[in-house]
Amino acid sequence: MDTHEFIEIEEKYGAHNYHPLDVVIERGEGVWVYDVDGKKYLDCLSA
Repeated sequence: MDTHEFIEIEEKYGAHNYHPLDVVIERGEGVWVYDVDGKKYLDCLSA
């Protein structure tokens, strides 16, 4: 599945109490997270 398909599922079944980012995280390593399309992001949103 790609990002678009995951987002469609989230919009259909997810709670709509906030506006999510248009990123689907597949895995994380330390401060880095990777989306299902292979892009790398610095995780500045974790708590």
